[in-house]
Amino acid sequence: MIKFIFTKIIPILCSYASILAFYNASASDLIKTLFCAMFIVMVLLFLLFEIQDYQKNTPLHFKTKNGKEKRKINEFMYNWINSGSKVAIFSNDMSWANKNEIVDLLIKKASKSELEIYLPNNIELTNKLSAHGAKIYTYGDFNYIPKTRFTIINQGRDDAQVAIGRNEKDGIFVIKKFSIGNHPAFSIADDLINILKILNERIINEDNAKTI
Repeated sequence: MIKFIFTKIIPILCSYASILAFYNASASDLIKTLFCAMFIVMVLLFLLFEIQDYQKNTPLHFKTKNGKEKRKINEFMYNWINSGSKVAIFSNDMSWANKNEIVDLLIKKASKSELEIYLPNNIELTNKLSAHGAKIYTYGDFNYIPKTRFTIINQGRDDAQVAIGRNEKDGIFVIKKFSIGNHPAFSIADDLINILKILNERIINEDNAKTI
């Protein structure tokens, strides 16, 4: 937050203050009043937008050893998935989807053809979601389990976003959010699921060819 204030807020305030000082020296009282009013509105709007942007892009930290904090991760995932249309989930075991309300939300997404899940192997939950219309892609045969977990919302749209989660030391789980076009992390996540999708489809086609 201190870095945000010194790198974002103070330079802008200094710029506006310089302009205001210039007008105070040369403008009439009416112009000074109007300019001061505009200056205050502009500063307030700038601060509002900058604070919103800072809060939006600030990483979220959760203590996984704390039961209450674990529930917050589930709440975040529910709200994140519910806020978008088409969703792509890249997970290890979908362990966070252990509440009825989350399962019901995923079933709702699956039934609308708005759900893709990528994980090492099918589990009971993904079999259930597949029956409702979800597309499931597995990567266990590649003998490598990526450490990163992420979920893309509004997949395929100009307002797509990704939430990337990873485990850090001392049982801390961190989630960072990125929008399409604003950070390479989104493109990397999107490329990864597209590669896995192509590989899965190629394997299926090869298996089908062998049975003919």
